[in-house]
Amino acid sequence: LHAGAQLNKRVVLLFGGDEESGMRCARRYLETEQPPDMSFSPDAGFPAIFCEKTLCNGMLAVAVPAGSALLDIAGGTRTNVVPGEAAALLAADPEGPLPDGITIAKAEGGWMVRAAGVPAHASTPEKGDNAIVKLLGALAALLPACDPAVPVLSALHRLCAQPDGGGFGIACSDDVSGALTFNLGVISLAGGNIEARFDIRHPVHADAER
Repeated sequence: LHAGAQLNKRVVLLFGGDEESGMRCARRYLETEQPPDMSFSPDAGFPAIFCEKTLCNGMLAVAVPAGSALLDIAGGTRTNVVPGEAAALLAADPEGPLPDGITIAKAEGGWMVRAAGVPAHASTPEKGDNAIVKLLGALAALLPACDPAVPVLSALHRLCAQPDGGGFGIACSDDVSGALTFNLGVISLAGGNIEARFDIRHPVHADAER
């Protein structure tokens, strides 16, 4: 249009507000409008994209043993975002030096431990600083060694700390699409279980089932 082209077909410019979170905007559009005969999305490295990594989302649920000082834990909003904030509620004031990016304050029902990170897109987790990973490591160090949740927190930290999936033993790469990426994006405590939700993007030559 800017170059003076004359169009003989209807052209529609669509903006979506729910990408990678259910695509409810697209479903709503198709309820009221005719689907396009042809479409393209000017995303990422437009105009030339010839391959895309395979996206795998998962959830790891681990029981918190009874008697732990850990009362609650929460962080992140989406699995495809490196979380910039995470927090945990403890029954007692933890002792010991605080790691960088960790603060502790009295809160209703206990003591709130907060971790501050740097958000980034899950496709480039190395560009961010994962607040959940930082919180897991801090809790494992700050809680008494006898606390029954320490082995759980330590294991989660060990598994999820590496943005290339090395903690799970799945790090790999190829010359076409690069290295696998791993992002622990959301954590919560529900029904006595820590639920850790993650985003994996593996190279095109890797096998998803393996």
